[in-house]
Amino acid sequence: MRTDSAYESWVLALRAWARDPQVSLSGLPALAEDDYPATVFDRLITHIQTALETVNEAWLARLQAEIAEARSDFELAQTLVASRRHLARRMELADHPGLPSPLRAVLSDACTRDVRRLQDELETAFRQARAQSPADASLWDRHLEVLRTNPLTGILPAATPGPPPPPSAPAPAATASRWGHRRIIPG
Repeated sequence: MRTDSAYESWVLALRAWARDPQVSLSGLPALAEDDYPATVFDRLITHIQTALETVNEAWLARLQAEIAEARSDFELAQTLVASRRHLARRMELADHPGLPSPLRAVLSDACTRDVRRLQDELETAFRQARAQSPADASLWDRHLEVLRTNPLTGILPAATPGPPPPPSAPAPAATASRWGHRRIIPG
């Protein structure tokens, strides 16, 4: 087991990261699963959760205020795109190479779910605002379109393509009179 201050470095960095968006997590030491007992990793996870909650609360309050202050579709789009920086910071923490792989996987999955949930919640809020204010329906429709055009999910890695589709059935032979006498055999 390690006796150095790698754990302490992580805790101090997480606290600073939660307070200041300019703080970088680069240069933190790598932690392996067998470096510390499970109780130490449990405490580290608590520090990570606390940092994420602190950052998320500040970000959400700022996002709500900036959405309310947006005076045009362009300003709304700027707000949404700029808000991705916060979400990208979350992804950077979740995917930090200094964290053990199993922890990175859990954090990355949670972050991806949160970003998708936030996108869904914003779309729902815009639809509800439209329903509550029929006189402003076109405004909320435009806002919803801007949100879908500039989604928060834009920071997520592209989904890996699935397996190729099965081969399709051969095209039927041409039946036009000019080609009717020819037989097409698929290669």
